[in-house]
Amino acid sequence: MNERVGRLSDRLGPICQELSVPFLPIFPRLTGVEVWRDEARRGDGIHPNRGGYALIYDAILHWQPWREWVV
Repeated sequence: MNERVGRLSDRLGPICQELSVPFLPIFPRLTGVEVWRDEARRGDGIHPNRGGYALIYDAILHWQPWREWVV
């Protein structure tokens, strides 16, 4: 599943750039994180639980395009 999601993520970046839409490549940041892997493994194999979603939240919160949009 990770290979498929990784390929999709890799394809989204150029599409977003072509459309001038900010893109946060979150998948590469999380696949190596133990909390994400463990929670996904215990669930459906791809989606995390609270700890993994906290990592996503933190990444978005500190992502400059997001900060520019909400501030």
